[in-house]
Amino acid sequence: MVVIEETIAGEWWWIAAVCNDELHKNLPEFEAVKISNRNPNGYTQSLDELGTLTIAGDETKLQTVVRIECPDAYEGQWRGVVAGIERLAQNARDLRRWAYGYGSTPEEAIEFYYRSKAAGGKITLGQIAEAIGKSEKRLRNIKVEYDRAGKWGSKKKPQKRDI
Repeated sequence: MVVIEETIAGEWWWIAAVCNDELHKNLPEFEAVKISNRNPNGYTQSLDELGTLTIAGDETKLQTVVRIECPDAYEGQWRGVVAGIERLAQNARDLRRWAYGYGSTPEEAIEFYYRSKAAGGKITLGQIAEAIGKSEKRLRNIKVEYDRAGKWGSKKKPQKRDI
């Protein structure tokens, strides 16, 4: 029996959906396998001779532990499942960072924040800070300067002396 355990950044329900898809790709003979026995933080499922799959989420850290206990004969296929989940989770994180302006200036991230709010979005500075790899405190300080300058979305209108 082999134990494979990986912690993957992402919400458990998303990881579970990707896992289900990867299961079908890597183990087509188990086409009828469905994810079941859910609870608010994940699930454990026995998959007969394939092994046991546990997905446990930590919503406060947005991390999910994928744990597989399987016979040696299925180790390669399960490692393929885990690799597929990790690849897709990384792609999702990269896309999220791109959408929030990762790699752009913090000012562009603040403008994105205001444009999102104007469109009815419920995004927070903390979410944007996490997505672009800055601390929330640092991004708030940048927002204060951005607002002081009267840039797009801020409440302050630039004074003639500021122009």
